[in-house]
Amino acid sequence: MTAAWGIPSDLNDSRAALFFDRDGDGAQELLVVRSENPSLLYERREDRLVDIAQEVGLKTGVGAHVASVFDANGDGRLDLYIGYYGSKRCNDGACRGRSLPSLDGRNGSPNQLFVATPKGSYEERAGALGLDDVGWTLAAMA
Repeated sequence: MTAAWGIPSDLNDSRAALFFDRDGDGAQELLVVRSENPSLLYERREDRLVDIAQEVGLKTGVGAHVASVFDANGDGRLDLYIGYYGSKRCNDGACRGRSLPSLDGRNGSPNQLFVATPKGSYEERAGALGLDDVGWTLAAMA
């Protein structure tokens, strides 16, 4: 059924999948968090699921591992927190072999917070809000 709905079969690097009503229309969108490729955000359009991640400004990097969906700023719109696992150097493709943590585990890729805008897009705001933590993120929950 995944092919019939427009979901590719090569999602071997998927780490998490979340259904949520992104725009409050009663229809569920599907967020697929990927570690070796940008994450995907599917919206139902007629009888297919269409990836709208780029269209709405959801630009994740390599190493994404987990996501939480919640209203971070209390405006009634659902925001996305993406946690990263692995060293930033390896996630950026600058190392060979295994990705290893530093002794303090603070050499990871910065986590991202995508805040929903009134226009239906997302703005990455983790740095501005001090939420761009670089610890290796194995789990996140709201």
